[in-house]
Amino acid sequence: MLSLKVIIKKLMLERNQKYDIESKYDEELVTSAEVLFEEKKIKEITRLEQGLYVIQFKNKEKNEVEILKPFTKSQKSTCDCSTYRERNVCEHILAALMALRKEAIAKELEAKSKKETTKNKRPSKLGISGILAQIEFEELKNFIASYASKNPRFSTALKVNFARKIELEDNYSKYKNLLDSIIKPVTTKSKSISNADVNLLINVSKDLSGQFLDAEALHQYLEAYLIAENVINKIEYTRYHFGSNDKELTNMSRQFHSHLISLLKNKIAPELRGRIKEYLLKLITLSYYNFTDAILNPAFLLLDYFNLKKEEKELILSQLMTKISASNVKYDQLPILLALIQVLNFQVYKKSTKIAPSHLKYTIEILDNLIKMGQLDAAHELADLLIKSDNTSRNLHFKMLEILILREEYDEFMDQAAKAFLTFKDFRIIDSILKAMNDEQKDMVFKQIAQSLENSDEVYFVAKFLLKIGYKQELLDLIKQESDMRLLMSYSHYLLPEYPQEIEDMYLHLSKEFLDNHIGQHSNHFITEISQHLSTIGADKILKKLNKMILENFNHRAYFISEFK
Repeated sequence: MLSLKVIIKKLMLERNQKYDIESKYDEELVTSAEVLFEEKKIKEITRLEQGLYVIQFKNKEKNEVEILKPFTKSQKSTCDCSTYRERNVCEHILAALMALRKEAIAKELEAKSKKETTKNKRPSKLGISGILAQIEFEELKNFIASYASKNPRFSTALKVNFARKIELEDNYSKYKNLLDSIIKPVTTKSKSISNADVNLLINVSKDLSGQFLDAEALHQYLEAYLIAENVINKIEYTRYHFGSNDKELTNMSRQFHSHLISLLKNKIAPELRGRIKEYLLKLITLSYYNFTDAILNPAFLLLDYFNLKKEEKELILSQLMTKISASNVKYDQLPILLALIQVLNFQVYKKSTKIAPSHLKYTIEILDNLIKMGQLDAAHELADLLIKSDNTSRNLHFKMLEILILREEYDEFMDQAAKAFLTFKDFRIIDSILKAMNDEQKDMVFKQIAQSLENSDEVYFVAKFLLKIGYKQELLDLIKQESDMRLLMSYSHYLLPEYPQEIEDMYLHLSKEFLDNHIGQHSNHFITEISQHLSTIGADKILKKLNKMILENFNHRAYFISEFK
């Protein structure tokens, strides 16, 4: 039986020295590594995603080694020892490679043995697993190459699946060419993008999203960025020519913008951060870029994740102004572009800019976008400017109240809420006060509103307000003051539990007063209506006293004798 060393040498020869360690590294380091390996100083080998191994040693220093894609051209390794810091390689890395080599060779021998066994055993049916077990590796390679040359979709799937594992001189072009093969430039009206092309692009983008996450997890930030830049470019180009409202394309665009944010939150190299900044600046200027998300767009990413100079902000502002005046700007992008312009104006010049008359219809959407961006100062400044020029817009006042609550400007909110409620008589404003204020603040603003309504002719509106804010005593006083049976009937079921005697007295007094001044069918029907109402609200005690009062004071009326006796 062949020894392990002989088998290793044989396999290295067969595989172009794939597993060769001994002749590639310094002899002294190799000898030290062999000692560590043979004395079993390796405590644990952990395999993570995408060919990343973590090897822990049980020596005094408890060294830890990381190796990415061992025995490949892309192999990378690190160790926490002093030798590695001096020489960029050490005995721990070589010992770890020896251990990984042993595992790999053992697996290959096992696989080879299984294959030989399977070869001698005839499968019961023609299946994929049976074919793969029987054919040679070279045969499979030749088939894949031949099939990929005849089937573009299979070729694309093959490239996507292995793109990150293949190192080229220019990895940017690797992803660009791959995506260009799916969506080709639209040079004429006859060359349109088909549904099939879009579906393929979406599926490929999903695969590349997974590869982005893998690269990010392995701290391969440049590779991750190259994937994101190329996918965003192609998705945006496709959205422009195919339809920016396509839901799946829009979601994919958002996903890769989120990937860029994730990269910027990592500790990436300054050179890469600078490259991303340059790319975002360029992206704003592209005619086919679609601003369809208030936060996930290049202008906001620049404002949020980079410390921009004044002249850089002015440049972005100029680019956005050019964009909104372009003939091909899409209407759904205008509220976002206009909101970004407001942010930049506020940051650069410390003031809001007037909205052109043709854009005033987007006012609420612009303010909503500013709120989404967290730009509450700019939103407040703009809302104040708009209200001064047009104080009649109910929606604008509502939006100002929302902004004031978010800014926790409670004093101004109370003043604005009172004015807006008295102007528009919209009880949603009361709801916002009840939700946003503490008890002391609510009492202050409600007293201010109640005082303003003291001489109001709109009694039913005032009553509704008093009930809404829980001012029951004030509501009772209002009903007494007005001596209005209809008003009493509207609110007695709310007041009866707390003020039973007062409600009873008013029903009896107002009913008698009504009958003293009215006769005929009208009075008969109204008293019947009152009786039915009292029965409905469960005021049986008042109903009995009402019947008694009518029989005692109006027994000369035949209708009441028949109805109430």
